[in-house]
Amino acid sequence: MREKLPQNDQTRRHWMMIIGLAGLVRLLYLLWFMASPLYGYYFADHLYYRNWGMQIANGDWLGQEAFEQGPLYAYLLAIAFRLGLSEAIVLGLQLLVGISSSVLIYECGRRLFDVKTALLAALLTAVYGPLIFYECMVMKSFLLPVITTGLLYCGLRYQVSLRPGWLWIAGAMIGVACLIRENHLLFVIPLAGWVWWCGAGQQRSAARRGIHLAIVAGSLLLAILPVTLRNYFVADELVAVTTGGGEVLYLAHGPEADGYFHSVPFVKPSPWREHEDFRLEAARRSNQATMTRRQASRFWRQAAWDEVKKNPLKTFQLTVKKGLIFFCDLEVPDSADYVLWHEYLPMMWLLPTFGWFVGLGLIGGGLCLRESKKHQLLLGLLAVHLISVLLTYNFGRFRIGMMPLFLLLAAQGLMWLVSSLRANSRQRRAVACFSILGALAISGLSFTPPPGYSLEKYRLKVPVTRQGIVSQQLARRQLMEFQALLFQRPSDPLLYSQIGHAYAVLGYRPESIEHHQEAIRLAPARAECYMGFGFDLNTLGMQDAAVEPLQRALQLNPDLDVAHRLLGDYYRDRGDLDLAIGHYRSVVQINSADLLACNSLALMLISHPDPGKRNGPEAVKLATHVHQSLQAMGQASPQVLDTLAAAYAECGQFELARQTIEEAIRMAQSMGQLQFSRQLQLSLERYRGMK
Repeated sequence: MREKLPQNDQTRRHWMMIIGLAGLVRLLYLLWFMASPLYGYYFADHLYYRNWGMQIANGDWLGQEAFEQGPLYAYLLAIAFRLGLSEAIVLGLQLLVGISSSVLIYECGRRLFDVKTALLAALLTAVYGPLIFYECMVMKSFLLPVITTGLLYCGLRYQVSLRPGWLWIAGAMIGVACLIRENHLLFVIPLAGWVWWCGAGQQRSAARRGIHLAIVAGSLLLAILPVTLRNYFVADELVAVTTGGGEVLYLAHGPEADGYFHSVPFVKPSPWREHEDFRLEAARRSNQATMTRRQASRFWRQAAWDEVKKNPLKTFQLTVKKGLIFFCDLEVPDSADYVLWHEYLPMMWLLPTFGWFVGLGLIGGGLCLRESKKHQLLLGLLAVHLISVLLTYNFGRFRIGMMPLFLLLAAQGLMWLVSSLRANSRQRRAVACFSILGALAISGLSFTPPPGYSLEKYRLKVPVTRQGIVSQQLARRQLMEFQALLFQRPSDPLLYSQIGHAYAVLGYRPESIEHHQEAIRLAPARAECYMGFGFDLNTLGMQDAAVEPLQRALQLNPDLDVAHRLLGDYYRDRGDLDLAIGHYRSVVQINSADLLACNSLALMLISHPDPGKRNGPEAVKLATHVHQSLQAMGQASPQVLDTLAAAYAECGQFELARQTIEEAIRMAQSMGQLQFSRQLQLSLERYRGMK
């Protein structure tokens, strides 16, 4: 037989296996990713952090207001951009950081269980699909698994030596985690319990344990102190890290809360606008002219708490629902979609996901509970991630930080099952068989759609995401072509407008504005230049700034229907319905094929708060035109039929309204829009009561 390797040689060989497998899988993923249309695609939070990092790198190191989002990742990006690192290198570095999670979980597993369990857990971490998915995107989530795993490692090293140096590192890591998301302050609870228990085991005095707890608190505070001082310096407000907590809690517990992230009526789904819209709404509800970021956060936190007190049963039901969602396989999509990414990166089909291990992980957790004191730090860190989701809502990336630890439990569960099936005890083998059946049942259930998850909304969102990916890919190609042409035509204003538009599609605000302004400087009397500038300002979330160039474009050319439509949207959103109707009517007169404007005008003519300014017959004509046009294109819409039914009802033609809404219900059901069909059913009941 082969002689057993010494421990050092075995550990070294295991490290090579882990790093080799994790590195190979990540290298293949990165190469495939860079060859796909996903490379360079930015949306929502990805766009927010990339632009924030560029803003810092361009010299705005302090900013103007208290932070709304955790700042750590933006500053890391800024350093990378100042060093001239490309996106590919940034993603490569993030994937290298991900490899360290596998190595750390191996070291933790050796200390908590045995070498075989540790190696299995590390290999599972090396190939776990969602970890690689989040590591290979411009987003802060990739930092959390290595921080959580590093925190466990520091705690285990402290248990052996009781050296306070490990606590300095652990406390600093919690502080760093708070600079990503403040809810990670909860890590203090399991770490404090661990420090107290470890000291008791060594018969340390309460005073000595208190000093060690103070070290954790001190290093944590030192990590976040620069951010707190910066917030006070620039905003004159005492904000520990960010002011976004109130908004998150309102989304989690407000009247529209459903356990998932969702939009609220007063917030536009744009990374440029959402925080500002929350502040404006808080000021409106409080009858104040303006609100600071801290005041708005406090307002929404109180609104969330008021909702919890008002309806505790709903809060309990939501909490249970979020717990069930947490243990489903689905990586609940936000600004990136794990399921959709499979279409572009087929190798993802080979990478395991949460559902594969949830049953085994729960078995491992049950085994650890039998020795709860020994495993209290591991279980406590896992519990913090669950509690964070229960207090807020569910995104796949909110769970990702705990996954190396959960995979360690899954490895322990699997190793226990194998050893139990080989045991001489019939009773132990029977328990193992029942455990296997339970694990399979739980894993099978985890692959079913989570409770309350709207497949209807998801299916409607996917084509929009695909179109965004294609649009940005095309914009990148056009940008390269236009910039090459600029050397030949340096005074062409339309070329500058085209470059500005390409930058806007890619979300580059300063570059887009700069090129549009140059186009206007070169051709101050060309309506197209003002039109393009206003259009892209609107795209970039700067609706207020877009008004002036759009109005200037209409002064030069009153027949620009798109300018009229954008101004109609602007005034409608701000409650100036008369101006909005005027612009929408101009659109319809210029271009009756603009079905969006036709439908918007019909809706406003039905719902105008002044009955004297409603116009049912005109609304019927508009909605009928939209419906027939969509039918001719094979794109009939139940939403348009809903508008037409409301127009009939406004005219007093209730029988036609009922017939139209019944047709809309049938269409919605045939298209799988079940939730919308239920809303239409309520409208039908209302129309049936009208005479």
